[in-house]
Amino acid sequence: MKGAKTVLYYKTKELFPRVVCLSLTVLICVGFILRIAAAEVFGGGLSNEEYQADEADYASLATHIAQGRGFTNSKGIPTAYRLPGLPLLLAMLISLTGPKIAVMRVFMAVVGSLLIPACYLLGRSMTGSQKVGWIAAAIAVFFPTWVIPSSVISSDIPAAIMVTLMAWMLIEGYRRQSLLWIVGAGVLWGAATLVRAVCLAYAPGIVLWLLLIMPGWKRRLAAVVAAIIPCAAILAPWSIRNTHIHGTLVLLSTQEGTELYKGNNPEATGILAIDHAHFEATLSQLYPEEQYPNAAVRSKLFQANAVRFIRENPWRFAQLCLIRFIQFWKVYSPRVPFSNSLIVIASFGVALPFFLIQVIRLGWRRGPEMLLLFIILCQTGTHMVYTSIVRYRIPIEPLIVVMAITGFCWTFGRFRYDLTTPVR
Repeated sequence: MKGAKTVLYYKTKELFPRVVCLSLTVLICVGFILRIAAAEVFGGGLSNEEYQADEADYASLATHIAQGRGFTNSKGIPTAYRLPGLPLLLAMLISLTGPKIAVMRVFMAVVGSLLIPACYLLGRSMTGSQKVGWIAAAIAVFFPTWVIPSSVISSDIPAAIMVTLMAWMLIEGYRRQSLLWIVGAGVLWGAATLVRAVCLAYAPGIVLWLLLIMPGWKRRLAAVVAAIIPCAAILAPWSIRNTHIHGTLVLLSTQEGTELYKGNNPEATGILAIDHAHFEATLSQLYPEEQYPNAAVRSKLFQANAVRFIRENPWRFAQLCLIRFIQFWKVYSPRVPFSNSLIVIASFGVALPFFLIQVIRLGWRRGPEMLLLFIILCQTGTHMVYTSIVRYRIPIEPLIVVMAITGFCWTFGRFRYDLTTPVR
């Protein structure tokens, strides 16, 4: 009876009351201003012509799409090294404004601000409490690891938004017992995968959660199909295009093999900064592009080398996995200025203990927390096998923070209860 009342409540309540929309709009505006300020202070300014990390690749691909040259690299050759999600998004902007770096950075800050309502929706849906939703939204306005990189032309923040909304729709689908919401989650899952390939690794977690959480075997199978089919439909055109261009199956990217070998070879250290430099200087010449022009074939050769290394050196592979696990979850690094580590410690480091509290409390029970935990484990496991840095956890940080909020609320409630309970 209680379950029926819960379903009725979720079906009849208003999703976006006017006061919520107005409040979220204010928070989004504040968040946008902070992100622009962060770009000026930490990013060298919006008009900084120097691209950082992968920015040049994304800007070039987006410009080529907007100019009608297709998804091609700097040589005009069709490529599948980068995923198309972010370049397609930027191409729509460039077609209107031209390839102006300042405009692209402002646009990324606007996109980054959308993480605020996404966190609100996830926090409210997971707990049924608007208070938790507002706390999550307020934290998203100021959270340093989301604010500082928001204006960077990178896939991290857009992926975080899509993953957060995907988790929200899956939870709403469970709460409302609605396959339509799960279909929507599948669409977002596919879109997120076209932004960050690691999202495809969520499949075991999502499928297992739906099989455990939905009532009745028919409903469970229907929910799994409702999530997988839309995701596959989103990915299919890209996979077909890649396979046609390269003459062999390329599901998402030709980067898979190189990334696997970069992290799993006889000289690998598990620290991406070192392994990437070594790969570019030495290992990449094992199969030079001049001799192996087909990127898919080259990727498969590197992948075969990595698999061979793993099979022949299981103990070393386990050591590298442990190192990458630490690299993924660390809050301090001696290789960056201490102020950077201090910012991470004061934000993500504070959230971690309360996240672990919530994992111990509810992560093993059939509920929304289990879904978030499964997604987090899938992302962590994937980067333990491939390459890993702190930035790679940004797509799942909103999930961690929302669970940390609920863990903090429970801890604070217990502490307050203990203080008010008379001593006997």
